[in-house]
Amino acid sequence: MLIDFKDPKTASTIEADVCIIGAGAAGITLAHSLISSGLSVCVLESGGLSYEQETESLNEIVINKSIKYNIEGNQFNRDQACRLRYFGGTTNHWAGWCSPLDAIDFETREWIPHSGWPINREDLEPYYQAASDYCQIDGDGYDLEALSDASHQFPEFEPDKLRTAFWKISPPTRFGQVYRDALEGAENIKVYLHANVVSIETGNSASTVNQVQIQTLEGKKGSVMAKYYVLACGALENARILLLSNQDNPKGLGNESDWLGRNYQNHPHVHTAIISASDPQAITQLYDFYYHGETKVAAGVAATEASQQADKLLNYSARIRPFSGYSKSRQIWNSLKHFKWPDELASKLKLVISDFLKGDSASDQVHELYMYTEQAPNLESRIRLGDEKDALGQKRAIVDWNLTQLDKHTVREGTRLVAEEFGRLNLGRVQISDWVSADASVWPTSLWGGCHQIGSTRMSQDPGDGVVDKNCRMHGVENLYVTGSSVFPTGGHVPPTLTIVALAVRLAEHLKSQTVA
Repeated sequence: MLIDFKDPKTASTIEADVCIIGAGAAGITLAHSLISSGLSVCVLESGGLSYEQETESLNEIVINKSIKYNIEGNQFNRDQACRLRYFGGTTNHWAGWCSPLDAIDFETREWIPHSGWPINREDLEPYYQAASDYCQIDGDGYDLEALSDASHQFPEFEPDKLRTAFWKISPPTRFGQVYRDALEGAENIKVYLHANVVSIETGNSASTVNQVQIQTLEGKKGSVMAKYYVLACGALENARILLLSNQDNPKGLGNESDWLGRNYQNHPHVHTAIISASDPQAITQLYDFYYHGETKVAAGVAATEASQQADKLLNYSARIRPFSGYSKSRQIWNSLKHFKWPDELASKLKLVISDFLKGDSASDQVHELYMYTEQAPNLESRIRLGDEKDALGQKRAIVDWNLTQLDKHTVREGTRLVAEEFGRLNLGRVQISDWVSADASVWPTSLWGGCHQIGSTRMSQDPGDGVVDKNCRMHGVENLYVTGSSVFPTGGHVPPTLTIVALAVRLAEHLKSQTVA
């Protein structure tokens, strides 16, 4: 059932067995997985069924990054614009890229501080198939054996250096549209629209949540009482709500460890090199999108476990895609109109002029190496509260996004490995961008985080090292769970959505077992 909380006829007091806060990929998957569970479920969604500017303004944040990143020279608040605050959440503009985390991503890696999950890839494996079904993709393998075909025979890289990586592209699934009818028709599910959570309240010991307070932008207030509560609002909002719920702990609910809001990560996305391929058309065909059965697939290159261990690298991958002077001319213009000198102006002008001279000949085409890297866990990369308030009187979040020397080292060495392998296999010459070999603090203005907001409510075995346990239950609070990419200790190199959905399915199974017990 879908209910608009701002309707005067809607009761202000709500009771349920499970209260899910947020109706994005995580919240909708969790609710859908609890249909016919025997549990009464209420889902609280801040927005309505479509985009509303007044509601979206609640997402406004303050950016305080040591690195200012933008898109093609335009200063752009990407962390804010990545999120959508209505039924379906960010899946309403999701691009659909899917891939599971690698086994090494769950491991404690001695060269990466604070790495290691309290679960491993095998623990999540059974749920990836269900997650693939939710994302409407083929759940079979992501390796060469599964995804090569007669037209896509990929290079034989040295196994201790590089491997071919694959992503499967969801239609993309708009969760709010695809699963709306099922939730609306389920007898045990009630979805409340325009119900903004303003506080999570506990008893005197702060060990049990008693209720959550909700409010509309029009001023209507209410409360929700449940046996179990699940926060599923994304890495920024999960941390913000918990930091705001500070009645019993000034540092925020469940923040005895001081990890709440810390370890905020993205996936740095950045151009690192130009590739002059020996056979440009063949490279374009190999690394362009193609179909494996009915599933759209993209291929790229990625680090092997051996190279990560040998060179002390974070996990990373890279796309190899056609590179044109047109895109560089736009970057030059966008920098100049904002009174900034363009990065690497000489190489960009060379490409623009080259495009004019060569015309449209595909045989003269060059490619770019565009990297997606895991971000090193970093206590100083964090979400915190500022003094500015939103329309509900709630403090807005301040985002400190900080990278480290390990992040730059990974980009530098990863690009070098690609250049070496392309040269060894006679695939082409790789011209590495000047900034790649520069000091660790030097990044191009085109750097951005890929809209992959990760961390802030870290999963850990020890309560002193994180915010939630291996079942996503908050340390020290017996009936409050947090789900989504905010619980990831590390993020691997792949987009987080498939793993977000897998964790939600796993949490649904856990909640069912708790109620039976």
